[in-house]
Amino acid sequence: MQALSLQDRFSPVAPVLNPDFDNPGADWLRLFKVGQLPPVGEGEWDVNLGPYGKIDKPQPEPVHGFDCMPDAHIDYDKGGRWLNQICRLNREELVGFFHAEYPFPKDEGVHYKLCGVFHSTDEGASWSEGGPCVSAGPPGDEPRWGGTGDHSCIWDPFYRRWLCYFTHDGISLAKSEDPRASIGTWKKWNGDDFSGEGLDGPSTVIEGLNSEWGSNPSIHFNTLLQRWVMLYANWPGKLFVSTSTDAVHWEPPRQIAESIHKDKDGNPLAVRYPTVISAQGEAVAGASARLYYADFDNPDNGASRDFVSREITFTRRDGRHAKNAKAMVCSGQLSSMNFNLHAEGETYSNCTLPY
Repeated sequence: MQALSLQDRFSPVAPVLNPDFDNPGADWLRLFKVGQLPPVGEGEWDVNLGPYGKIDKPQPEPVHGFDCMPDAHIDYDKGGRWLNQICRLNREELVGFFHAEYPFPKDEGVHYKLCGVFHSTDEGASWSEGGPCVSAGPPGDEPRWGGTGDHSCIWDPFYRRWLCYFTHDGISLAKSEDPRASIGTWKKWNGDDFSGEGLDGPSTVIEGLNSEWGSNPSIHFNTLLQRWVMLYANWPGKLFVSTSTDAVHWEPPRQIAESIHKDKDGNPLAVRYPTVISAQGEAVAGASARLYYADFDNPDNGASRDFVSREITFTRRDGRHAKNAKAMVCSGQLSSMNFNLHAEGETYSNCTLPY
């Protein structure tokens, strides 16, 4: 049987992991064996942003939703579907996580949101009907912003699970241990464990992030910090960063940027959709990467925005860096769920992948 490399599984169209880690050594690779991350004390890392850089490109007309199922809409997605992430499960199948909106007929412009999942077996040319995987119950009759949605989903190889960071009065969390992230397999974090029902169950804001409300987070594993890193924006127009050793418990966020556009009182207008992309994709970064986000000069007009690109750099105060890092190679068999990692002449087993 043909060997399936990690790069084959997670190609640029679906960057969950990649073999060319910008890692600070082989030590963190052992984490795949012990199932946890080494501690890095609070205050032991810093993050800095490079100059504000506006990318000037001709922009197409704004698309208000990715309508991948134009003939199959039901109540929950009458306002459209936005395809937030695509991840490759194997050579034949992709999993997609979408944001859906239900528009209230009485009040145009107010939507109730949820997170959904579907699958494709033809490289994304068509998708299964799919449906909600994380929701907050029926929207009711009175127009209100609510539900779940505005989310980001990642595969956590250390604990072999999908994690969905969604917005419900702040950033909340759900997980699925099903390799295909199937509907009905999701459980919400309740502050102590993942025992809440994914569909229609109560949502709990992640305690470490409850000081700054936000949405649409960007999450990656940082091989230099040996931590998960999250960037997100709040509605008043500021960008925040937080880190975690287990992707569940997060430290209080730090502000790193804000909109350069101000209202008449000098307050920042709005920034949205931060995304960190390294040479390895959006799931893994090291000492430096690029941060992209939208900076709105008129929040009432969604098309009026700057597309911003800035360098983002991470440092450890203990002086550790990735200068002498060696690349990681991962290979395995298509039929196997266990993979081997090779670095600095050693082999580490049980590099678990989602399928």
